Order: sequence, then structure tokens, then C-alpha cells
Amino acid sequence: HDDAIGAAIVGQPRERGQTTIQIRASGVRQWILVHLTETVLAISPGMGQPEPGTGGWRMWTAGARASLLTYSFNFMGDTTFAGKLGFVGEAYGGLEWSSGFAVVGQIGFGGMKADSVGRSVAVSLVERALRAQYAFMRYNKIRPVVEFGGGMYRARSGTVQQGIWNASFFFLGGAGVDYSFTPKLVGEFRVGNRQQFEWTSSHANGHVASLFYFGAGVRARF
Repeated sequence: HDDAIGAAIVGQPRERGQTTIQIRASGVRQWILVHLTETVLAISPGMGQPEPGTGGWRMWTAGARASLLTYSFNFMGDTTFAGKLGFVGEAYGGLEWSSGFAVVGQIGFGGMKADSVGRSVAVSLVERALRAQYAFMRYNKIRPVVEFGGGMYRARSGTVQQGIWNASFFFLGGAGVDYSFTPKLVGEFRVGNRQQFEWTSSHANGHVASLFYFGAGVRARF
């Protein structure tokens, strides 16, 4: 066809640097390279898709998340404690790549409730972990995400003789979505499961509890 299609793109630069952007219209996809100095904006057409580690980027990232927990305690078949709801708040930091992969170290603090012989007891929870995640559909504003990781935890209530008293290892796996508010500010929504184990006791070891989590948070790239 001889029809011409016109379009205007207006950008408001805030920092100096270089980036690659993609323009898609009517089935045509074009990559262009944008380079900004203090006074000049240079655009180079015909660029190909950047490969991770070459034209991509790597940034520091940090964030926080709050999660609602369902607590199922079953250490050594013990039915003394019936787990209920709880929460955990996490802060984390690490590295994120343009490919969608990220690795962070995190620390979490929370509390849970359990019924013990007809009365409610409070269980404190502390976690230190290493977590990895991968976000699919790298050029979308909303991206599906999977995450997995593990670390150490401590769950405490009462005394060693009478209460929940475990400090060992846990593993987590989950999925959800990331929502990009801006290129450097991302919202997180996750569901998943934590599996707690006791592997360091001199008395009894084994699976301790399952915790399903439903969380939301925000992280920044810098």
C-alpha cells in the first residue's frame, strides 16, 4: 500500500545515559538506540534486540513485602498445636537483570497464632534467606513471576519443655505478578508456600510446618 502512517513520540529526559527501546505498530517491530548527553539526544535506528550481558542492564534492587500466612504445624505427628493465621514482613536487597532474573538476600519478622489444648498461643518467627526469581515477558508492564529460595528460620513460643521451639531450615516456592509503576519502581503480588524443617536438633528431626503465604510489596531499582 502507498498509505503513510505518521506518529510522534515525545520524551522527557531526566538522566544522561543510553538505552534501547522497541517500537511496534501494524505488525512491524523496530529497535532503536537512544543516547542522551547534557544537550544532545541521538537516535540510531536498526538496532537488534539486546542480549543479556551485552545490550541489557544489571541494577541493584531493594524492597519490602508483607504476607499473610496460614500455619500448619505437624512436627513428629504432634497434634498439641493447631496452627492458625499469621503474618511476616520482609526486607530484601540484591541484583536484578534485564533478562528478568533477580537474586536477593532477605530478612523477615513475623508472628503466628496456634491453639494449644484449648488456648491461643503466640508464635514469633524470624527468617534469613536467599531468594531468586524470574519474570517472564520482559517488555510487558505486567509480568508473570516465579520465585524460589531457602534459608534459616526460628519459630518460638513458650519454653523448650512446653511450646513451639524450632530453629533450623526452610524452603520457599511461589508465583505471582510484577507490575511496573515506573521503569524503576515495581509492585509485587505473590502466593506460595514455605516448608519448615528441623535438621539441627540432638533430640528429634523432621518436617515441622507448612506455611502458605499471600503477599504484596514494592521494590526499587537503582
